[in-house]
Amino acid sequence: MALGRWTGRVWLLGLMVAAGCASGAPVERSSGRLEGGLLGLEDERVGWMGWEARPVEKMWPLGLRDDAEVVVFEAWDVVDPVFREQVWDVVFHGLWPLRDRQGASPAAEAVQMALMVLDPLNETTRFELSFFMRADGGREGVVLRIFSMKEVGPGVWVEASGVPGEGVSEWRVRVEPAVEESAGLAMLWRKDGASWEGMGAADAQAEPADAAAWAQPENRVVAALQQVLWEQVTGAAFVSPEFDHHQSSVWEASEAERVGLWPARHGGEWRERQLDEYPARSVFWPRGMPGSFE
Repeated sequence: MALGRWTGRVWLLGLMVAAGCASGAPVERSSGRLEGGLLGLEDERVGWMGWEARPVEKMWPLGLRDDAEVVVFEAWDVVDPVFREQVWDVVFHGLWPLRDRQGASPAAEAVQMALMVLDPLNETTRFELSFFMRADGGREGVVLRIFSMKEVGPGVWVEASGVPGEGVSEWRVRVEPAVEESAGLAMLWRKDGASWEGMGAADAQAEPADAAAWAQPENRVVAALQQVLWEQVTGAAFVSPEFDHHQSSVWEASEAERVGLWPARHGGEWRERQLDEYPARSVFWPRGMPGSFE
């Protein structure tokens, strides 16, 4: 793996994400690898610790609910600790403020639960990238699922998609606690010119349709996700990624490999794409393409 360029990105991104911590104000809470950690929360017994676990229903990319509408054509299990930790730090900083914006609510506790249970350096936390396209080729993207395989099974869904060749125009973020007491939450960040608009729903299974103040994205978080996620898996990086991963056969069952309370697979048809199915200007190049796919 070519670590030089990747570690350089990690260092720069660390400066970007930690920028809000450089003042004399109290240190921002982090995933535990920035100064301040969880400020002792890991030593407290909080309400969600007594919640009842439940299996999670399937979730679809693009908010769709029909297997015929979306094709998942490749999946990777990411084992690279640098990629996992850096992506998690960005996700953490994007989700942490939701605890305050949601107030004392099951959704707020679900966010806290996910941030405390999930650990990028622990093998019981899975990082799965799956690549999809709308069946008509009009949209394509990637889903990062971060979920626990332990007896407490929360998960976070981060989805980026766009019209082929035009970059990301939608991000979807879901926190699914996999418990009876909370439905979690979902956010849709949609690009509007040079800015991003946020919609939210107090249900991880829902497709957000209403503007919500708490769901408005921070520009630094969107920019960081673009750098550590989208740019690391598109174009030449899709063909030869710079991080360690195991490619899964998307057309084979893998129930034994994906245990726990999160679904073994999310919704959509899982199969390889045929060459004539690739959208024009797809950012997920066929193997062996020497340059951009036109």
